[in-house]
Amino acid sequence: MRRSLILVVVSVAVVAAAAVACRLARPLPPPTMVLLVLDTVRADHLSLCGYGRPTSPVLEALAARAAVHCRTYAPGSWTLPSHASFFTGLEPVDHGAHAITSGIDDWSGMGSRSRPLPDGIPTLAEAMAARGYQPLAVSASPVVSETMGLMRGFEASTVARGWGDLYGSAVAAAVADLLTEQADDRPLFLFVNVADAHQPWAAVPAGVDWLPPRPPLHWNKAAPEGPWQRFVEGRMAEDEAAALIEHAVDSYDWAVYLADRSMGEVLAVLEDKGLCEAGCRVVITSDHGEFLGEDRLLDHGHELGEANVRVPVLVWDSRPLAELPSFDESSMSALEVYDLVLEGRRPAQARRASSMAWPHARRCKHVDGLAFCSTSAALWEGDERLLWRDGVTSRGKVVGAEVKPAGGPFEEHPSAARLSQLAERVHRDTRDDHQVDQHVTELLEALGYLD
Repeated sequence: MRRSLILVVVSVAVVAAAAVACRLARPLPPPTMVLLVLDTVRADHLSLCGYGRPTSPVLEALAARAAVHCRTYAPGSWTLPSHASFFTGLEPVDHGAHAITSGIDDWSGMGSRSRPLPDGIPTLAEAMAARGYQPLAVSASPVVSETMGLMRGFEASTVARGWGDLYGSAVAAAVADLLTEQADDRPLFLFVNVADAHQPWAAVPAGVDWLPPRPPLHWNKAAPEGPWQRFVEGRMAEDEAAALIEHAVDSYDWAVYLADRSMGEVLAVLEDKGLCEAGCRVVITSDHGEFLGEDRLLDHGHELGEANVRVPVLVWDSRPLAELPSFDESSMSALEVYDLVLEGRRPAQARRASSMAWPHARRCKHVDGLAFCSTSAALWEGDERLLWRDGVTSRGKVVGAEVKPAGGPFEEHPSAARLSQLAERVHRDTRDDHQVDQHVTELLEALGYLD
């Protein structure tokens, strides 16, 4: 972690008395607002959330002056729908930016494509601009882009052309470069996507005392005899599967550590440029997690397992007297990120913790119909999950990264009707009019989403 970031955290106590005096003398100027998304970071692989490996030292340092929640659920199962929800405050079924299928029997690859965020839906960047902020964005994920409608409202932005282009120190350098566009007369609203935890995963170098050295890892989902297809289809011997998962977990944990470090470098840029002098308020979350063998799955998206949709939320404020949100141990919706940025607090009425997923026809074909073929919707209340999957409902208790059958019949749960209504809408939104946005298709093909 950068020395400068440590100084920001440590100096909170030192400046407390001065901050009180200033507040009594005059109103405080608005703080720099930051929304930081750690792409592909599942909550249960963060040391911040109790994981046994030291994957998130920067987040842990911030936690001394932060509110933390580790049972938050992403609104979508992959990057596009979740970011569109963060930027609109709407569930994916309402904003429409997600993967759709014209029919699972279409194996051409065009059966799975994505709709960008439609024009006309107000965005967080536009709302922050209306409140006097200057919205700027840096995205290390090429999906979070103008092509997908996600840069609307940002006055200037930098977006990676491919995975890995803005990993490591490159994302902080991109933030520093973009800040040359900053206006002097308006406070800053900065969005940053940090994507180091997204594949391809870098090699784990020698000398890491909590991990063995590992070569780079990337799933080739189109290879019939590659490890991804053989594992998901159950065609891999148990000892080979165990070794593969061990490699995947090690590689992923190192990638999460790198994402945490990159995030720290971004925050250090803000301090170095004096943008935290009036205070910095930072909302940190993730758009989805990653399957590491759970439910016999690898990668992410199009399924609603806990490993894929449970994410962290952290709200950090450098101002000594700033009010932080109150989180309890119950499940929470990551849609509240929208409120935490725009209003600075949680909504008066908690948003429902829900997530939804649509099929990926090509991946479904790759694994002979064993995964990525379903339309799903889920609600979480307390430690229970209600799931609708292709018309079949279930009720279970969340235990770690698993959901075990528990409780009474699905129909007797107080929220059974709510899930059924949501599922009906999700199911209706599975198909479209077969119109293809060529720019979106070309981007997804280039990024491997239409493999």
